[in-house]
Amino acid sequence: MLSKLRVVWTVFYLYLKQIAIDGFIIFTVIIQPLLVALLAI
Repeated sequence: MLSKLRVVWTVFYLYLKQIAIDGFIIFTVIIQPLLVALLAI
């Protein structure tokens, strides 16, 4: 039971990490240029 729980936790953790990385990439690609453009105005 405990080992199964650990597997689920590991998968969940990796899934969250992937979402965080994807979100960071989206933020860097889309939000940052917008911020730069706003600051440049």
